[in-house]
Amino acid sequence: MQKRFAFIMPCVVVMLLLIFSCPCRAQNDLVLYLHGGEILDDTEPEKSTDSVWDIRNKGVWMTNPFLFDGIITGDIDVYLWLKGEDKPYPWTLFRIPKVSLHDISPDGSKSEIGHARKLVTFLQENISEISFTIKTDEYELSKGHTLSLEVNSLFSTELLYGSFAHKSRVSIPYGTQGDIELFSSSTQKSIPPNGNATFSIRAQNMGSLPDTVKLSHDYVGTQWDVSLDTVSVTVPPGDVVYVTLSVIPVNVSVNDFIEITITGQGETDAGSIQVITRIREAIYGVDIKPPLGKTGAPGDKVAYNFTVINTGEVSETYTFSYSVDDTDWEVNLREEDNVFLEAGESRIVIIEVEIPSDAKNLSTNRVILDAESPHASDSASVTTQVLFEGDGDVEDWTPYLVLIIVIAIILLVIQYLAQRGFMNRVKLVCIDRLREVVPGGVAEFLITVINPLKKQKEEKNMYHLDVKGDIPQDWQAKIDRDVVPLGAKEKKDITLRVYSARDAQVDDWASLEIWASDKEKTGKTEKISVIVLIKEPSPDITIKNVTYEPDEFNTGDRVVLKADIINKGSAPAENTSIKLIVNGEEHNRVEGVAIPAKGRVSVKIPWIVNPGENKVYIKVE
Repeated sequence: MQKRFAFIMPCVVVMLLLIFSCPCRAQNDLVLYLHGGEILDDTEPEKSTDSVWDIRNKGVWMTNPFLFDGIITGDIDVYLWLKGEDKPYPWTLFRIPKVSLHDISPDGSKSEIGHARKLVTFLQENISEISFTIKTDEYELSKGHTLSLEVNSLFSTELLYGSFAHKSRVSIPYGTQGDIELFSSSTQKSIPPNGNATFSIRAQNMGSLPDTVKLSHDYVGTQWDVSLDTVSVTVPPGDVVYVTLSVIPVNVSVNDFIEITITGQGETDAGSIQVITRIREAIYGVDIKPPLGKTGAPGDKVAYNFTVINTGEVSETYTFSYSVDDTDWEVNLREEDNVFLEAGESRIVIIEVEIPSDAKNLSTNRVILDAESPHASDSASVTTQVLFEGDGDVEDWTPYLVLIIVIAIILLVIQYLAQRGFMNRVKLVCIDRLREVVPGGVAEFLITVINPLKKQKEEKNMYHLDVKGDIPQDWQAKIDRDVVPLGAKEKKDITLRVYSARDAQVDDWASLEIWASDKEKTGKTEKISVIVLIKEPSPDITIKNVTYEPDEFNTGDRVVLKADIINKGSAPAENTSIKLIVNGEEHNRVEGVAIPAKGRVSVKIPWIVNPGENKVYIKVE
């Protein structure tokens, strides 16, 4: 019995040691692999053959100097492939390898970040991946410093590394303190040869510490004037700062373009973005806005102010001329023949018209003003009417008086017939007779039934309603009542509902007629028509519940705007961009938002309060 116990106990110990020496893997930010030449970097091994190091002689692997300040945020895992001896002896059955990670400054001084040991058992020649955990809470790694990994053991033990089969490595939870990204709401613009383009570049600090970003631009070619309004900005953590890039062409041709790379170099990170400006044909245009016509007596002078606007993108010289229907009238153009106007500039052009002394009463004459440049032209006219009191022919009003009397008699007869009941005894009114609905939607029409009679013998008329017309298959039309009792001059509203099919197509439609007649059938029936069209489902965006956190703030404070974006439409809003605009400029945005039909999303957008008044609104695209 003692012999069996003596045999079982070493087996149990060995099994426990093997269980607790199994590798443990975790997700980390930075993985560094051991390579030949004592190199430690993030290049994953691709060789088929192993590098071998007997860690009885301490092995040291080092990284290149780090380019940015960073932080090791937690425990460090080390995974090493170790190999036992061909003929293990009792004194070499157990190994206790040690790993340690050090921080080496540019002057060569070394500080230990942490170390770990592990008891490893080899029963025979075998290869195992052994994991070590170096405990650490948080460690700041400065720019220019180097990490070194040291591995050693009391007994001869081979470390395998540098091959795709045996990737000995270090896994470090690591992050830089800054994260700079550059954005632009527009990365391509087209301008005329003498125009200019401006890009609003947003420098955003995605890191946890403030960062000073130095901005620069680079492009190929000399026929452009490119400049940034500032070359250095300080960006708080989680915030943005805007800079303006100006692009002015110099001696370029249509279809020329420039591709500019803007780089933002922070203390701990860098970002870049490319923008393109293309040269296109200029847009030309001129618009003449005429004044209202005037009246005058013979011998009068009438002046007109025409407004001429250069609606193009470039400056132009315009030539003015005029023409007149009746050349006997004296016309004077009080303006130079050639006028230079900048893009968007306007000019008042005055034309004086003198009415001849022998002009007839109520006669007219039209004057046309023309403006023309090598690329655009426009014209506009104004009419002058002669009006005066004279002792000419006196118009005979007798026929008009007779006509008025006849019309009055006809109206009296119509009124009499209406009171006698020979006119319509019912009237239908529907203000909006056209509705658009999505497939499966319901169109509602509010129809007013009116009893137009002023007097009637019975207490109330009973009006019967009916719906007729063309309606597609699987559609339905329902009216909420088919009989309406009304007394004299009474009216009542009814509702017609048209239910479209769920699989209705965009080109489907329904045309319906609502008929009304009174019970006695003594008057004419009345009808009105309505139409229902199918429209494409579309989103309908509304912004609700806008709040600020904090609700009271001062210049320079970081404020978070919260809002609900509601889609009341019948189709989802895909890839929506939600922009925060402050004083007319975009300060931040949320991209790629999907809002389902009849659904909502809540967004949070931060910004920094500007000095003075801040006019804030949200734009959804």
